Amino acid sequence: MNAEDKLKNLIDDARKTALSTQEKEGMRLNVVNFMKNNPVESSAPSFWNSLDVIGMISNRPVLRYSFLLSCLVLFGIGGISIAANKALPGEALYAVKTQVNEKVLSFITFSEDQKAQYEVGLVQLRLEEFEKITSENKLDDAKIAEVKTLLDGHINGVKTKLETIKNQNKADVALQINSQLEGSLNAHAKVLDRLAENKKEKISGTFKNLLADIKDTSNETKQSRISNELKLFQETSQNKKKAAENKLTRTEDRLREITKLIADKKESIPAGTYQKAQADVELADALFADGKAKAQAGEYGQALIVFQNAIRVLQKAKIYLSQSENLKVELNFDTIEDDDEEALENLKKLIND
Repeated sequence: MNAEDKLKNLIDDARKTALSTQEKEGMRLNVVNFMKNNPVESSAPSFWNSLDVIGMISNRPVLRYSFLLSCLVLFGIGGISIAANKALPGEALYAVKTQVNEKVLSFITFSEDQKAQYEVGLVQLRLEEFEKITSENKLDDAKIAEVKTLLDGHINGVKTKLETIKNQNKADVALQINSQLEGSLNAHAKVLDRLAENKKEKISGTFKNLLADIKDTSNETKQSRISNELKLFQETSQNKKKAAENKLTRTEDRLREITKLIADKKESIPAGTYQKAQADVELADALFADGKAKAQAGEYGQALIVFQNAIRVLQKAKIYLSQSENLKVELNFDTIEDDDEEALENLKKLIND
């Protein structure tokens, strides 16, 4: 079965779920925003200059998939429910969310880089869902098994796409994706640890096994990230000048974002979480200054590595802030976590050697 047939089957399945007018409008807006934020470059002639619009659509797969999705949403024939986006494991609409909504979105994500980042996003979403049902005492072994199956699929998807990216000699992209996956797994494992501490009598062996798997995968991802750092470090610096400049801007933007987020959430999060987030920003700021110095010295490969470490620290800080507020739990880990300290030591060793 080819990709288009699979998408048509998804559309047929989606018809079975009815949408309210409000839900349809919400989904339309979601798709429009997605298309605006994820433009696809095409060598196709201008739409308005083409006299044969239908022919152009039918002969170009990228446009054909977009056209099918647009019909699905804009004409209200589909059941990709906006309501399903909030569904949790065990709820009726969860299958619509994971087997329809998310799969349709994957069809309009084209490059391997985008597909890998999309899968990383789904890993984080599954972990957030898992934490929510844990905090609400809605866990059972069937739900844990469902989460594990989905998580394994997303993580394997990331690994497969990373191999393709590495074979394309895009070490900086591979490092970014590895680092994002590691940061998400690591931070959420700590959140789950804290939830488990608060609910000791309600935590099953199945939960503990899944948490152990998450930690093991985080460690494996860390080793892959270190391997990517070594490879990037050995690349010709001048070839990475533009990438380093872009990463500098992104790190600076992320620092501003998280600093503002901390200030905005100061009154709504526990004091321990606030102090931890502040410490993370200070660490990331120091890394940013180091990376900037490396870039100015023309050591672009090293700069990319340092900037990515700063972004991962900020990524984790954002997860702690968000989940502490959402789950009403204090996440006051050590000011500098052991894994961050280890990463800094490895970074110093890499650069000094």
